[in-house]
Amino acid sequence: MVNMVNNTDKKTRFDIRIYILLAFIIIPTILAICFSSGNVGFNNEEAVFLNNGWTHIKNDGSRQEITLPANLDTPAGEKTIIETVLPKDLEQKSSICLRASMQSVCAYLDGEVIYEFSMRKNPLAKSDVGSIWTLFRLPNDSGSKTLRIELSSPYDSFSGKISEIYCSSKASILFDIFGNYSMGFFIFIVLIIIGMVLLITFFATLGSIQKNQALLYIALFSITVGLWIFGESKTAQFLIGNEYLVSKFSFYSLLVIPLTFTLYIDSAYTRHTPPYAKFFFWLFTANLTVCVLLELTGTASFFSTLISVHVMLLALLVVTSAALSYETIRHHNHDAYIQLIGLCILGLSGVLELIVMWFNLYNFVSKFLRVGILLYVAYMGVVTIKSQLKYAQESREVEYFERLAYTDVVTNGNNRMAFERDAEKAFVHGGDTGNWLVLFDLDNLKIINDTIGHQAGDEAIRHAYQCITDAFTKVGISYRIGGDEFACILLSASENTVDECLKELDELVRQKQQTVDYNFGLSYGKGVFNPEKESFHKFYISVDKRMYSNKEKKRKPKEIFT
Repeated sequence: MVNMVNNTDKKTRFDIRIYILLAFIIIPTILAICFSSGNVGFNNEEAVFLNNGWTHIKNDGSRQEITLPANLDTPAGEKTIIETVLPKDLEQKSSICLRASMQSVCAYLDGEVIYEFSMRKNPLAKSDVGSIWTLFRLPNDSGSKTLRIELSSPYDSFSGKISEIYCSSKASILFDIFGNYSMGFFIFIVLIIIGMVLLITFFATLGSIQKNQALLYIALFSITVGLWIFGESKTAQFLIGNEYLVSKFSFYSLLVIPLTFTLYIDSAYTRHTPPYAKFFFWLFTANLTVCVLLELTGTASFFSTLISVHVMLLALLVVTSAALSYETIRHHNHDAYIQLIGLCILGLSGVLELIVMWFNLYNFVSKFLRVGILLYVAYMGVVTIKSQLKYAQESREVEYFERLAYTDVVTNGNNRMAFERDAEKAFVHGGDTGNWLVLFDLDNLKIINDTIGHQAGDEAIRHAYQCITDAFTKVGISYRIGGDEFACILLSASENTVDECLKELDELVRQKQQTVDYNFGLSYGKGVFNPEKESFHKFYISVDKRMYSNKEKKRKPKEIFT
């Protein structure tokens, strides 16, 4: 059946931004799954560190005793060389593990190379492999031998930086790493769960809540942030087998996060301010594209382009805070006030995170922001759901009163107000040639009311409306527009279709006549609208005249009652 109501207005509309965002999320996720290395087994053995007894060999040949971790004064591009004598009672099947922070690593045992990792080697791009765990097993007879480790980095921030070094079984090392960085992994799981719950809620309410994009965007924000925290947790390496994907995971996720955030604030934040969020969305999209191209071509790594993301994020936070403050103060917008509280939580954690980055305190990277983001997502998730539920309730109330206003009391069908609404769409605003109008009149209603009673008259009205609806239900919408008057609107119908419906109507009236105790009949007139020839007002009068002409032809002495 043709629906005169514009159904597209009731559905959530997506623009090209959401498809861009989904592509940025789905493609890397598929790549990560394809390169998965499987499960990693470990036990609860205590890990042993080899942090004492190291000697730093300087470029001039001098030697310095050091304790790890250490941050040595080594220029970018030059080697940092340290060595130690392994314990005589070294356990069999021992492994060495250290964090290579944007560094190449080469390990020697009594002058023989036993491990080598180059940050310039990766199968997918020409750029550097980022910070990862370097884990290698020592030969069984390594006790009392000299272990020499050489590290080099092209970045001043990481050159000369040496982490703690594990010297234990592989299982105990993995157990210790997962234990130390379990907080990040836990937050990742929580954010993914929150995102999935919000996503399920969005799709579950897609048909009932018209403006629920905010649910979708906060869900995607939660998921992308969770993926970033997963990459920052330093455990992703043992779940995903590809070094390049592991090292770039957190950087890439960080570039995607602003896209979800701008979409969310665009749908949930401001009402009276300019659409700045759209500008920031395309700005971050351009930045992501440029950063990826620079990374893939080896021109510049993700790490070297992070400053652009930080600057734009600060600008976005400042503009959003100003917009929310304006709405709160100038327009007394309570929703903006609530959103401002959430943004303050996120902004404070973000500022602390940037301070940590700028002061090269990499052991604290993402610790503040993890907690801040978790609190923000949880807070805004609850706020968004409550807001959508409130909107849904208001929508249901509006829909109820609207339905009440457009419903005829006697027939429980469409009334005159509904007809005027739909007729304006079909014939007044953008009316197309080929739209039909059929008007009907119930015969003898006054005589039925005066003789049998109004209850019988109401019954005749209901029978008439039902016959019209049954005959035209597949091609048009029926209305009761007066006491004994009815109408039907047909969009882009042919004359044959209209005549077939009228023929079916005659048959239905004939069948109904056999079941009632009065002379039941309908008169009608039809017409096809041509906006180039006449106005709707004149068109309606002409169709009405045809209907009364048909009624006059039927008017002859006959028995009212059967």
